[in-house]
Amino acid sequence: MASENSLEKFELKEPGLFWWNDPAAPLGTIPHERAVHGQLEIGTTGLVSLELDGTLSQSIIELFAIGQPLEKCIAGILNDDNKRVLLLKVTRNGGTLGTRSREKFSATYCLVGQADVLSWENAKNFYAMAADLSTFGEFLTPSSIEVSKTRSSTKAIHKNKKDITLKLKEGLLDIQFRISPKILYNFKSRQISLAETVTLFCRKRFGSLEAIVNEFTNLEDFFLLVLGMEGGFPWPDVFFKSSSFPARLYFSRLERSGEKPNLAKTVLLLADVRPYLSEVVDNWRTARETIGSGIYMYLGTRRGLKSYIENNFSIMMMGLESLHRSVGKTQVDEKLKTKIERVISEVSLTKDKKWLSAILRPAPNLKERLIELFSDLPLSISKARLTNFADECSRNRNDLQHFASTRADQTYEQFAQRLVELSRALSALYHLKILQIIGIHDNSLLWIFEKGYQSFSIRMDCWLAGLLEEDPRQAVQRQRPLMLSTNPSNSESEEASAPPQT
Repeated sequence: MASENSLEKFELKEPGLFWWNDPAAPLGTIPHERAVHGQLEIGTTGLVSLELDGTLSQSIIELFAIGQPLEKCIAGILNDDNKRVLLLKVTRNGGTLGTRSREKFSATYCLVGQADVLSWENAKNFYAMAADLSTFGEFLTPSSIEVSKTRSSTKAIHKNKKDITLKLKEGLLDIQFRISPKILYNFKSRQISLAETVTLFCRKRFGSLEAIVNEFTNLEDFFLLVLGMEGGFPWPDVFFKSSSFPARLYFSRLERSGEKPNLAKTVLLLADVRPYLSEVVDNWRTARETIGSGIYMYLGTRRGLKSYIENNFSIMMMGLESLHRSVGKTQVDEKLKTKIERVISEVSLTKDKKWLSAILRPAPNLKERLIELFSDLPLSISKARLTNFADECSRNRNDLQHFASTRADQTYEQFAQRLVELSRALSALYHLKILQIIGIHDNSLLWIFEKGYQSFSIRMDCWLAGLLEEDPRQAVQRQRPLMLSTNPSNSESEEASAPPQT
């Protein structure tokens, strides 16, 4: 739990005993003669720092070798709950010598677990990773606790759900549904509390902590992309081959948004893509590695971090240009291509021809790239409006990049407001394009745009940017009398408003 006793928040802030980890020492032993008292702090961004009321270093040279990564790791035991900790990839952060010597360290990774888990050997033998997704439960599957009330009784019934197992190209991915607390027998009580827990369990051969962090970030990005939310997952637990007890893994990452998941802000539910979810996860893993910045730049705008609108707009434009270089197939104008070939043929020296060919290599401009990327989406956007939108976006990007100012015919406030409108529409189309690339079916993309949980917001942004002719508010007003006159029990109306079944 993050501490809130001060302005700075911590995931963990506890005193304890700490020592250089000895791989040959029996598990669970504490070398009191070499242990030093100190305080371990882990911030909400995973920054690990350790301040000792003494020194572990044996010489002045070691003590002041600041900033150099150490091959050794630091083990410890916390005072409050006797949890064991293991700090890996440790770096010295300075210290003092005197009547009260002190030493400081930072670490890239920190494992917190039971006594028989944490050792240097175990820290290299991971077989699984788990993350608690209970706060995202409503997005993954319907609630399983049903409460009924009569005159004489109140009942709460929970029906066990079947776990979802995805067979991927690399390993297995399980979504496990459990009830907490675990009930083993019948009993009577004056108070009871039940909660459904959801755990994402990834079984795969992990060769290092870096591989676990990469897989965790990969899956976190995937679920946030498909569900369409900002924020992040809680810290993961890792499992070792030689022990059934997991350990909590902390590592440096951007601070996640504190906003709780909200169904009104989601794009898809897991059930919408469940029939082909394994294929989509594999496609996501491949796309993340092969496309790279074309995906990372979009995800960077969805972290809940505040930035200037110019930054946000420029990042998305650069990301879309990079994305098109990876997946685009724009045909270059044949006349331009012929002219370039004619000019190059006039050059006699081979090395000059090679140099000139690299400079005059025909490539689509930014406007053409945007048109091709978005015209493949199955949306009700006319080609003329998409062309005007792409032209305006490319002109504004060029103004920012080359002139760093607005045009003479508008004020900065008008320019910034227009960038906001264009950025919101760009973000929506960028998101849908990535979903299309990783294999989300076209009928689901169309449903997101026209009838989904965020369809009104998406269409409103597109209308303000000039992509749609009709104001979505007028469409809602026109449909309202029909909605009021429709019988809610009519199966046809229910089917019309439900997500597509694929």
